[in-house]
Amino acid sequence: MNISDAVSEAYSGASEGSSTLRDKPATYFLYGLRIRSDLPLPITPIESDSADLVVRFEEYIPRPAGPPPNSMKRSWQKQGNQWVLRFQGIEGHVLEFVYNLEGTKVSIRQSYPEQRDTLFVLMCTALAAALHLRGRPVLHAASLVNNGAAYLLMGSSGAGKSTLAAALAAEGLSFHADDIAAIAWDAGRPFIQAGYPRLKITPQVAAALGWPEDILLPIFVTIPDHPEKWVNASFLPGGFYDGPAPLKAIYLLSGRAANLDVPRVETLSSSQSALAMVRHLYGQPWLRLSMAQVTAICTRLAETTPVRRLWLPDGLERLRSLSCFYE
Repeated sequence: MNISDAVSEAYSGASEGSSTLRDKPATYFLYGLRIRSDLPLPITPIESDSADLVVRFEEYIPRPAGPPPNSMKRSWQKQGNQWVLRFQGIEGHVLEFVYNLEGTKVSIRQSYPEQRDTLFVLMCTALAAALHLRGRPVLHAASLVNNGAAYLLMGSSGAGKSTLAAALAAEGLSFHADDIAAIAWDAGRPFIQAGYPRLKITPQVAAALGWPEDILLPIFVTIPDHPEKWVNASFLPGGFYDGPAPLKAIYLLSGRAANLDVPRVETLSSSQSALAMVRHLYGQPWLRLSMAQVTAICTRLAETTPVRRLWLPDGLERLRSLSCFYE
C-alpha cells in the first residue's frame, strides 16, 4: 500500500459521519492527558475507565447580531467560577470553550452547524488553555523525535515550524506534535508529551517534498480552499511517536536567507535562552501568565536544555537539504 492509499484509508472512517456526536463518549490520549470527548476526534480512541479531562459539546448558540469583526477576535475571560475562551470569525460566527477552574472539564458552544470545523481549535488552542489551567507549561513549537529524544522547532506563527517539521519527517525523524509542545518533568528532566498524528502543511510544501496532493485533507470542512491542509503523520517515513520523549534541544527559527546554502546554527547562553523562550510560551500574553510564572518556566528550561538559533536557506526547493542541522 502506498502513502496515498494508506492515508485515504485511514481518513475514510474518521471523516465520514463524524459531524454528529457519538452515542457514547470516547477516550483519547493527547498531551499526556486521557481526554473523554463526545465530539469524535480524528485519532484512535484508547480503552480507559477514567479521564483527566472531559470535553462535552454543550449547545448551538445564536450568531451574534451586528457587523462581524474585520479580523478574527479571541478573548480569554474569567466569568464567575469559569474561564471562557471565545473566538469570533470574520463571518460573524462564534466558538466558545468554557472551562472549570481546575481545567478538568470543557464545554463547547458554537453558532455554526459543522462540528468537525471545531476539531482543530479544540485540539490546539483549547487544549493548550486546559493545560495552562492545570499548571502544565506549553511552548509554541513543533516536536520531532530522533533516537528517542525530542527536538523542538520553536517560533512565532508563520515562522515555518510545520514546514521544517514536514521536511524532517520526510527524512525519517518521527513526528511528535505540531504547534503545541506540552512539557512534563521527570527526575529534573523536561519531557515533551505526544500530540496527535496530524501535521498541517500547504500543498506547495507537499509538492516540494514529493508527496501526492491526494494525501492532503481539509482542516476545515466548510473552508475547502483554506491554504493549510492536514496530513496523517503516521504514514510519513518517520511515522508518529506516540509517547513522551526527553527534550534534547530547542531550535529557534530566526528567518531565511538567500545567501545560505546550508542551515546556520548559533547556540545561545542560558540567559539568552530564557529570554528567547518568554515570547514563545503558548498563549503568552493572552492567557495572562504572571511574570513570576513565565520567568520560572523559562529559566528552568534554559538551565536544562540547549537553545539554538536557526537560520534556513530560502526556497522550498531546498527543503530536502535542511535535515543536517540537528544533533
